[in-house]
Amino acid sequence: MNKQAKIFISYSTKDSESVKINELIKSKYSDSKFIISERKTLGFKASISEFVKQVGKGQYVIIIISDSYIKDTNCMEEASELMKNQNLRERIFPIVLEDANIYDPIEMIDYLNYWDDKAKKLEDAVKKITNMAYASSVYADLNKINDIRRIVGDFNGTISDLNVLTPEMHQNSNFKELFSAINKKIELEHPGFSNLQKIEVEEKDTDINNIKDLDKLKKELKKITAIDIESSISILEDKVDEESDIFNSLMMVLGSYSRLKKKYDEKIISESKYEIEVNKIQKSLMNMIDRIEDFDIKL
Repeated sequence: MNKQAKIFISYSTKDSESVKINELIKSKYSDSKFIISERKTLGFKASISEFVKQVGKGQYVIIIISDSYIKDTNCMEEASELMKNQNLRERIFPIVLEDANIYDPIEMIDYLNYWDDKAKKLEDAVKKITNMAYASSVYADLNKINDIRRIVGDFNGTISDLNVLTPEMHQNSNFKELFSAINKKIELEHPGFSNLQKIEVEEKDTDINNIKDLDKLKKELKKITAIDIESSISILEDKVDEESDIFNSLMMVLGSYSRLKKKYDEKIISESKYEIEVNKIQKSLMNMIDRIEDFDIKL
């Protein structure tokens, strides 16, 4: 493969939190063999439309989803191009901000209406043009918005169906999960590449070897994990050292469960959806137990 892996970042420059997260992500990529590409890095007179097509075909695209992103023509044009190409789920690495209301069906309808209204206003304005010979660029913009109208629901639905971490969880782990996922995809597609040119992931000095009373921990967790997530988390918090790698994973699971429980309590998601997601979280906890067992730890 090419000696450089190109990673695109798609985000709204109108949203201050998105801009901050973008800068944090870029600060973690210290290897010059990785190209971080975004609109503002385009050279003078570079083709914006060509860049959008490149994003759409990108194999490693970090998307920072905010309310501003979903309402921004430039951002959603990139999303539209992404939707035109295959294997969307495998190519994107989303970070969803709190104000992106993609989990609430009522709010989702508001986004659909937003783009419908935007298209209608432009269509009404086009009708007032007296000389259509000069309207080619306006029609191009109208086609762009109509493309966004067609995909906004499916795009938001795809993102909301993915189990993503909150910005706070990413920052607390130094974006470890994000970088690890990208590294894993690169290594799968280009074996050996990530061994030579690895995305920097800041690690803790200690791992799980600070866990106390390992045998007891495993027995207790195996007994209750499939029944009570909160009790499982409570036991892990008592037994796992705060500086350990597995503690960071626990905090991510805890955050995911808290968000899920809140959606269920507020009737944003159905009981069947809640049970499916709970099962996923239970599996995550069991995987943490398996990780403990994989290590030969002397107590």
